Amino acid sequence: MSPGAMMRGMPPIHLVCALAGAAATVWTYYPGAMSIDSAAQLTEARSLSFSDAHPPFLALLWGVTDRVIPGPGGLLVTQTAVFWYGLYLIARRFTPLVFVVALMPPVFSILGALWKDIMMAGALLVAFGFSSRSKLFWVAIVIACLTRHNAIIAALPLIALHFGWRPLATALASVVLVLLVVASNRVLTERRGYPAQIIALFDLSGIAWVVGEEPDLPPCFRKSNGSVRDSYDPRSVGYLTAKDAPLTYCYSSSDVDDLLLRWWEVVRNRPLAYLRHRARVGFEFLGVHRTPSDYLMVSTNFPPEFFPRLEVDRLQSPKLDRWFRSIETRGVFRPWPYLVVGMLGLALAWFHREWGCVALAASGIAYEAALLLVAPSSDYRYSHWMVTSALVAAVCLAARLWRDVAARRSGRSLLY
Repeated sequence: MSPGAMMRGMPPIHLVCALAGAAATVWTYYPGAMSIDSAAQLTEARSLSFSDAHPPFLALLWGVTDRVIPGPGGLLVTQTAVFWYGLYLIARRFTPLVFVVALMPPVFSILGALWKDIMMAGALLVAFGFSSRSKLFWVAIVIACLTRHNAIIAALPLIALHFGWRPLATALASVVLVLLVVASNRVLTERRGYPAQIIALFDLSGIAWVVGEEPDLPPCFRKSNGSVRDSYDPRSVGYLTAKDAPLTYCYSSSDVDDLLLRWWEVVRNRPLAYLRHRARVGFEFLGVHRTPSDYLMVSTNFPPEFFPRLEVDRLQSPKLDRWFRSIETRGVFRPWPYLVVGMLGLALAWFHREWGCVALAASGIAYEAALLLVAPSSDYRYSHWMVTSALVAAVCLAARLWRDVAARRSGRSLLY
């Protein structure tokens, strides 16, 4: 058999790269790293009883994979396949260099975490890859929006791209999508966790810190008479509800409604204090002063006493852990440089009318901007989609511009 015939019988290079990357991810992280959020969703997956603390879709999916591969391993394989399949679709349209993005430390460092953030990112990559194909595009977009409550913000630019930037069609489709997701979540949810109270407590405490007062909170949220101002830290709401902190979460519908009403009144009456608090949170969120928390997830880290019935393998990757931590001081895991890359890429793609790159970069930027107003902590995982989309968009844009330059040079050489 001739070398040419042998080459024609081999799988495409894009497919080989995608399979190799997915295999490397699973091999590195198997069976997957779990946090408290992960453990809570696995517990719900096995009981088939869902709260509104998380969208139930990922727990439902986990329930299916748990019956095939018990524990976290099945979900790790699934979310890894979705993520690398999205990159495969993009590589076919643009360049195989997009596979390198997934192996870069700021993207790869948490790819093994069983988080809805990773599944959402993978589904959005698939949606971008299918942006010109209706049915498969909508399947991916729906999955992304069912995975995280706020995923619709990241989906909007991709929906606009799919409709050829027609605002009315984009708006109507987005409204229908939101209604579908909300209805699905309500049908599947049995218990209320009142997640909005987390943001309200954080903001009220932050505003109180700015103005130098103690916040006025319903008694249900107080577990001690300690100072809320002294416990406040812009890095996370968790400092307010820690073991020795004065606040706790409340699951009384009337008290939560009262809290949200007070939150709205304080934000409306003290907008500058609110913005100052959110600016402090934003500096932590973007890693201006230091690297955000959870930039590295190579092992299961939830306290075993919180979920005694879950028997999971506590993955250990000491060499990978040491290497990631050794480069952390270089700013590799700080989100703000990637936000700059995304904004520059967006501007350059707009100038060159590369609308696909515009949509992808805008997706990450819009998602990050919205989180600056609602994020209850500075966790790195919240910025993972912005980092991923900015880098993929930059690589795709560079490939397109390089091809244009090469084509022009080739045309000039033919003239002579």
